[in-house]
Amino acid sequence: MKATIVLVFERDPTSWAQKRQISQTEALADFAGEVRTAAQDGTIADALGRSWPAMRGHISAHPVDGLDDSTRDELLRLLQRSRGAAQDAALIAEIRQHLAEHWQDMDGRDPRWVVFGTVEWDNGYFLAGTEATVHFEDGDHMPYTFEGSRVDDLLTAAYGARGRTAALGVDLRDATLEFSDYGENVLDALDILTQRAQRR
Repeated sequence: MKATIVLVFERDPTSWAQKRQISQTEALADFAGEVRTAAQDGTIADALGRSWPAMRGHISAHPVDGLDDSTRDELLRLLQRSRGAAQDAALIAEIRQHLAEHWQDMDGRDPRWVVFGTVEWDNGYFLAGTEATVHFEDGDHMPYTFEGSRVDDLLTAAYGARGRTAALGVDLRDATLEFSDYGENVLDALDILTQRAQRR
């Protein structure tokens, strides 16, 4: 078994230059070289091993370009997962904030879900805040436009170009997202249709 973490080394360039008695223009390359050498010659692994005896002899440190294929691929997956989670959180926060600031648009009701459709641009179809539908727990729904928000930018950053029938559903209560290349699947995935039928 293997666990991968990222260590970040950071120093003020002015203080590093003074310590090494070099110019600030040389400091960046010198600092990066120092860290790389410490990773390659075992200095970092030895230091961690002394502080964590249970892991002594089981730690390795590498520059990113020195990782083996398996570790590099695993790190890439971890980074993509982390980036995706951060993008999802930012999108949900922006949607909630916009709806809270425009509460009068909801006629006093609390929206439960928002479903985004696509619009066509010269370079493809993109999920858009101008093609949104707000759904309520009482089964009602209404078209809605997230004008003046960052929703469009966040959708594009997270999902890029998609097919014409793609859709993204957001559960505002549970803070979950469901994407599908076929919009009708989103309503099923979020149980919107089921809950709407139960209230009829």
